Parts: sequence; C-alpha cells; structure tokens
Amino acid sequence: MAAPRRGRASSTVLSPLALQVLLCLSGTCCALHFLATLLLLVYKSQVFTYPHSCLVLDVTLLFLMGILEAIRLYFGELTETICLR
Repeated sequence: MAAPRRGRASSTVLSPLALQVLLCLSGTCCALHFLATLLLLVYKSQVFTYPHSCLVLDVTLLFLMGILEAIRLYFGELTETICLR
C-alpha cells in the first residue's frame, strides 16, 4: 500500500449512499413494525382478556417508540445533508 504524498489534499470522497440506503430501509422497517405491533395490540385486546392498564401502557410505549424513531431518522437526514456540504 503506497503512502500518501505530503502536500496534497486527499481526493477521497465519502459517499453517503450507504447512509441513504440504511435510512430508507430503517424508516420502512420501522413503519411496518409500528403498524404490525399496533394491529397485534388491537387483536390481543379484542380476542384475549387483556387488562386495560397494560393495554394503555403498551400503546403509550409503542407511540413513544415511533416518536423516537422519527426523531432518529430526522437527525439521520440532517447528518446526511451536513455531510454533503
């Protein structure tokens, strides 16, 4: 492996393609997980005897997870735009 020459700037550019793909797939996976979990909670509450307090806690935690994932994806998009500058 050759050593880089002194006095020259590095010409390697980090491609944000991997970050874009991961953000897209993560957003899609998170949305599908959110919908599947919400449908499962509705099914459990209708078919099984499910305490009301547990149902409220599960739905609250699910929406909290969705909000945190949306914030994480937003900061990922923000990082991507900063990297492109």
